[in-house]
Amino acid sequence: MLETRTFRPVGSSASIRFEGRIVAATHRDLRELSRDGCFREDLYYRLAVFVLAVPGLEQRIEDIPSLVNHFAAQHPRKLEITAAAMKQLSAHAWPGTSVNCAI
Repeated sequence: MLETRTFRPVGSSASIRFEGRIVAATHRDLRELSRDGCFREDLYYRLAVFVLAVPGLEQRIEDIPSLVNHFAAQHPRKLEITAAAMKQLSAHAWPGTSVNCAI
């Protein structure tokens, strides 16, 4: 599909032209995986037109208060985050991204 910009839906005999862009996300280092032979190198270079590396929350502790306040404001009930709770949240070992913080 990336080369011809066409694909065939399952069960169809007709190809459809694809007009768009592909956005892909992963928590793995695809460049390293392609060097190790665990990910197709040609596919990596087709996808890696624009790479944006977003560090995990454990590397962005200073962002946690802003994220907590943002997600608290989205909650249907009014949530107040005390200074002690914010301190505890900032000290937590967040293994993932801001999505994990929202959950």
